[in-house]
Amino acid sequence: RTMAMSSLRLRLALNLKLRSVAAVSFARRWPGTRCTAGHADERHATSSANEQLILGIESSCDETGAAVVSTTRGLLGEALASQTESHAKHGGVVPDLARDLHVAAMDDVVAEALRDANVSPEQLTAVAVTIGPGLSLCLKVGVAKATKLAHQYQLSFIPVHHMEAHALVARMPLHDDGGGGGGGGGGGGEDAVPSARARFPFICVLASGGHNLVTLCRGVGSHTILGLCLDDAMGEAFEKTARLLHLDASGPGGGGAALEKFATLGNPKAFPNLPVPLRNQRGPKTCDFSFAGLKTSVRMALEKELGEGWAPSDENASVRADLAAGFQRCAVKHLEERTDRACEWAKSLCKRDGLPAPRQLVLAGGVAANSSVRASIERICGANDLELVAPPPRWCTDNGVMVAWCGAERLLRDDGVLAPPETAEPLEGEKYDLRARWPLGDDAPRRELAEEAARARKAMTPSSHKRGNARAAAARMAKGTPYDRRKRVHAPLGDESS
Repeated sequence: RTMAMSSLRLRLALNLKLRSVAAVSFARRWPGTRCTAGHADERHATSSANEQLILGIESSCDETGAAVVSTTRGLLGEALASQTESHAKHGGVVPDLARDLHVAAMDDVVAEALRDANVSPEQLTAVAVTIGPGLSLCLKVGVAKATKLAHQYQLSFIPVHHMEAHALVARMPLHDDGGGGGGGGGGGGEDAVPSARARFPFICVLASGGHNLVTLCRGVGSHTILGLCLDDAMGEAFEKTARLLHLDASGPGGGGAALEKFATLGNPKAFPNLPVPLRNQRGPKTCDFSFAGLKTSVRMALEKELGEGWAPSDENASVRADLAAGFQRCAVKHLEERTDRACEWAKSLCKRDGLPAPRQLVLAGGVAANSSVRASIERICGANDLELVAPPPRWCTDNGVMVAWCGAERLLRDDGVLAPPETAEPLEGEKYDLRARWPLGDDAPRRELAEEAARARKAMTPSSHKRGNARAAAARMAKGTPYDRRKRVHAPLGDESS
């Protein structure tokens, strides 16, 4: 085990070095991101007395990330160790393995981020860390490291919501346009980050491997949920469908990227019976998402076309490519339809609450890197007079930058900032504050708007149609045939005349 861990540390060190080199080319493509390794003097040339430095740590699933951001100059340094290749052969994230890899990588990742930023722990103001939602085994590794650092160097401790971090990283300034602001309350219409790329209120569409939701972001810590995922998240559905199609998920981006690339070889309309999820949903129309049924339809189509126990080959590659293209078309269309409705709901809520109408839509999460998804959301933004704001692709997946920036936003508002921990580890009988399940915000308006829309449709139904339904129901009752909405044959348990 000792030899295996040593080998693992060597591979992680090589991975971090390669990522530092990759950061150079990334900064060239995204000027102003301040992540170029080896230029620390340039990054620190404009430091000011009121500057506050925050270290962010992310370990909620299968990425070990750390970053240092400044409240006045944005990103200073970052490091990331990915576990994609380690989990690919298992067909998904293995929690125990993910925890062990986090433990092996955490110290090196944090040290690399501090080194890339040319910052010592003593210079930090606070440590921000993801405490949920996520895998508890993985969250504990990051929280333990953050607690130890905060206690050792007497730093403020900032618990971060994983999904809020995804939403807020789009606000981080990318260019030398005056910095990230410096204080101010953020209430009463005043933003604590004057140069933020996304201004409150804005709509956020988060689509990743573990989460799928649409929210109205009113401010830091103030979010209204418009739509949730009822089963598989969009990224998870892409991953599982890629496995159904026997695609190689070990490359960058995992199964989602592999499916997107494979779909370019197919005809998206070759399987017209693949359903757009929830399009024929009964009851109130909502902004909720569901991708499990579409994934099942792909599996059934594969078995029908290729038979059970099929194996991938050049002969059936065209069928698989057509199914990949059809799946992507239906999944993206579903996201587009629900997002369009969410834009209407968000504007309605802002009008009701006396807020200015949202002018921007933030697309976040790993699925945001999909070109078809981005093109679809751009169409929705055009139809709703919204500006699309998306983080650079590198920050769409889990990373330390988003956690550090979310911590900076809270530090500027003195919101959710805790005093340095009294001990480096929990005392006997105590536990780390981990929240594997943690709702982002209030979802009561989501249900209210759905019911309101249902009442509006009911009021618009022609009276002749209502009379026809009543006559049909009376005829069924006269025949002794109760109406079964799901059309399932059933027999009564006993006499109901009494």
